[in-house]
Amino acid sequence: METDDETRKLLGYGQLDLQFGDWLSCNDVASFSFVRHPEQDAKYFVRELMRALGKRFPGIEAQLMWEQIEQYRNRITAIFGPPVGAQGKLDFDQAALEWYAEYGLKFEKEWYLTAPYDLQYSRGGHERVKGHWLGLFHHDLVYFIEAGFSAGEVLFVLRELRKRGLLRTWRLLLTASEEIKARFWVEVSACLTGFVVTEEQVTMALHEIAIHTGRLGLQRGYPVNPVMATLDYFRRLEFGGLSSGAIGL
Repeated sequence: METDDETRKLLGYGQLDLQFGDWLSCNDVASFSFVRHPEQDAKYFVRELMRALGKRFPGIEAQLMWEQIEQYRNRITAIFGPPVGAQGKLDFDQAALEWYAEYGLKFEKEWYLTAPYDLQYSRGGHERVKGHWLGLFHHDLVYFIEAGFSAGEVLFVLRELRKRGLLRTWRLLLTASEEIKARFWVEVSACLTGFVVTEEQVTMALHEIAIHTGRLGLQRGYPVNPVMATLDYFRRLEFGGLSSGAIGL
């Protein structure tokens, strides 16, 4: 069966690379196609970055990332293009790979730290959880319970962290300086969210958490407890699928 290629394309039919005897098998691709245009396809940026980088990003983040990549392409063209004007630009896929290798991790980190997410109760999927009695051990431990961690998880970390044991941990929280306790809460939050941090990373995290605490206070309209901000900082890194290597960028 002979068909005109242009007519077939207008009708939305594509020809498979399969032939049965004298017949060609055709597949209706109209219902599976999509418009590759940023103003007509809501997932255009998501899909194109998925193709170029092999990673899926939320819609708004993907659009902002796309704009950053285009600015990078223009900058590279202005720097390395011929004096009379470049005849085209750096290929988008290549520009995306280069930009992401140099700036991508920092961009993702800033996106998740500044996005107006409320992760306080997202882990457990509900607001009321058991374990508030841990507040008798130390009042700031309630933040970890309300974030969805079980009392058993929190106690395990308190006992095993640096092999202090519960009694020595309790004494530390009662007698240590505010700086030492701040570092301790960073280590607890990191451990609960699956991050392995060095002493240097703890120091860098404290600086970033101080900024994050102020940012959360502005978003919510009231001062935020530093322990809750510490946990929120690591929860956002975890939510973004980032590693401890993002700390300090």
